[in-house]
Amino acid sequence: MIILEILSLKLGKYKKLNEFEINFNDLEYVKSKNENNRGLLGSENINIAFLIGENGSGKSSYLEILTIIFSRLLLNQDIGFSFQLVYKIHNEDENQIVKLDNLDKSEIEFSIYNKKSSIFEVQEESFYSKTELHPKRIISISSGPHSNFEKLLIYLPTRNISEKIFDLKGNESTESKLNKSLYEDLLFNPKILNFNSDSLIYIFISLMFFLPDLKSIKLNLSDEIHKESEQSETTEEDEKLRKKIEEEINKIKDKFDENIKKLKKDLNFFEEIGFSLKIKKSKLKKFEKNINENADIGELPQKFLSLFYKLLKIGQPDIIHSGADYTYYFDKKKLKTLQNELNDNEINSLSILTTLMIAERLAIIESSTAYIKVGDKDSDLLTHKIFSDGEWYWLCKMGIIILIQSGFEDNFLVIFDEPDVFLNEAWIEDFVYNINIFSDFNGTLQPIKHHDYMIATHSTLMLTDAIQSQVYKFEQIDNNFIGNNIDFSTFGADRSVISSKLFLNDKRTGNFVEEKINDVFKFRDSKKINNLLNQLGQGYDRFLVQELKLEIDTKLGGDF
Repeated sequence: MIILEILSLKLGKYKKLNEFEINFNDLEYVKSKNENNRGLLGSENINIAFLIGENGSGKSSYLEILTIIFSRLLLNQDIGFSFQLVYKIHNEDENQIVKLDNLDKSEIEFSIYNKKSSIFEVQEESFYSKTELHPKRIISISSGPHSNFEKLLIYLPTRNISEKIFDLKGNESTESKLNKSLYEDLLFNPKILNFNSDSLIYIFISLMFFLPDLKSIKLNLSDEIHKESEQSETTEEDEKLRKKIEEEINKIKDKFDENIKKLKKDLNFFEEIGFSLKIKKSKLKKFEKNINENADIGELPQKFLSLFYKLLKIGQPDIIHSGADYTYYFDKKKLKTLQNELNDNEINSLSILTTLMIAERLAIIESSTAYIKVGDKDSDLLTHKIFSDGEWYWLCKMGIIILIQSGFEDNFLVIFDEPDVFLNEAWIEDFVYNINIFSDFNGTLQPIKHHDYMIATHSTLMLTDAIQSQVYKFEQIDNNFIGNNIDFSTFGADRSVISSKLFLNDKRTGNFVEEKINDVFKFRDSKKINNLLNQLGQGYDRFLVQELKLEIDTKLGGDF
């Protein structure tokens, strides 16, 4: 199966990017071959593009453009700039190439490539209505303090739809109904999940749940058991299916636990004890009243409210210190109650995560806290704030990968903007490796999930795990910004070579020590040379200074 793969983007103008173009794959090659150009080496399940370049080269702007295009079109909204986007997606047992284009056009033209006629055919249906060709979700995490993703993906679309609904108040036209439907879709079936420093907590909480893809497991097992038991009674077949499902769930859970265990090992182990949610009672009751009294409310808000109340039901409210708010405490051991109740075809760990994010956007959740213990069971109870920034970002970035790779859905667009920020080099070494192992459910009936990862980074260490077809350099030439596939392989290459070729930087050291080394070669003073050697670490520069010392001592008749 070929998964979601962004193929190319042409742009009129957005921020600094003017007539920008990037090609992630040769379109003619894609048309003729059923291959994955940016897959992990040895794995065709995941696409990765590493976006590299100096600060201000347009990497983050490109990610913004990509998310704006999809998020606005999924909500039937105007884009606000001209572009042409081509991507591939798996649909109905075949790979389809989609083109969205409003370059030199008054409105967006939606076309699909026809393999027989070898042309893009313009579609009469709107792109908004063709949900099977949409990315299932857009997941974004940025590490920097000035990320625009929340504003661009959530705040502005919500405000625009709200204004349209207000303008059409009392009007029961098709446009009015569509906007109400879009508003509900945006809030209660969010295809766009952006995580910042405040909302990362919900990833951590969701990792405490394990809910496998029962729908696929049942489907696979029922076919297998039906073939084995064609002559048997239905009850016997049902019992076999029940036992097989239980065995399969345990296998998948073991793999899920193995991934979590690896993550904990990176942080010197800890044990999740539970979490708390501070709930604004007035907001929750007002929302519930609105649903009960409004006949126009759709199914999505009701589903959210039902699942949220199921979640609260297993928590313990702090009635003594309640007042205007309730704080609900959740014991991790009791979460199995919810797992047993929710083991149906629609709900998984990602559903829990989405529900928590919705509740925060509605201001029903005021704050959240996770509780952990480090060390033995008698150690003190700590909160998630005990983690450093680096530990917290690492835990939650890896956590979202575990959740989406063990979830129900395919074809996510997953965006990491500078994930190496805050991380030590040991974790950067593991970043690509973990994406690979967290997606491997071999030996189980958990379906492999297929997603497209876009990663903007400055880390040459991370690039040593990237094959050439995955690495794209962004740079400014004169007043134009361009993005191109690099012309050499970084896979397993020496980091100094990568830095030299990508950033034209062949320096081994920082400017301060370089100046001190240049000084001793310039003045050739024995005392300064000895002082520098007392401080200089191992490497080629130390060797050069030692050679200088030997030369001077020999001329002076001294000993090395």
